[in-house]
Order: sequence, then structure tokens, then C-alpha cells
Amino acid sequence: MKELFLRECSISGEGMNEGWIDEHNFMYFKYQKDVIKYIKEIIEEDNDVDGTNLSDDDVTDIGYDLYEIYWTEWED
Repeated sequence: MKELFLRECSISGEGMNEGWIDEHNFMYFKYQKDVIKYIKEIIEEDNDVDGTNLSDDDVTDIGYDLYEIYWTEWED
């Protein structure tokens, strides 16, 4: 039986039922490394935050606080 997925990762194209979402751009991320890279790029573009020496947790917190990017689960 084929597994069904409710979302598709915007980076890898893989199916997913949980992961990160960027509410502004409707992008989905299955892997933490991809969402961290994406948030760091936004931080660099916006110059809102000093992006140097941030931990991965700091980056995802900034994504949530400033850019409405967060981890969630989807149910059918």
C-alpha cells in the first residue's frame, strides 16, 4: 500500500506529514538543515538580526518570532 503525504517538501520534493512551514511564502521543509539554511538567508537579506554565531535553536526561534516559520504536523 502506498503511503500518502499531505504536503511536499519545497526543497527535496519528498512527501511529508510533519515539518516546518513558512506561512508567508507557503514553503514546506522536511529537514531541519534546510529550514535553518532558509532562515539564515532571510536574516542575511533583511539585516534584522546579527546572524553570526547563532545556534540552530536560535535560528529556528528567530524564524518563529520574526518570520512565522514553525514546525507542525498535518493530519488528514
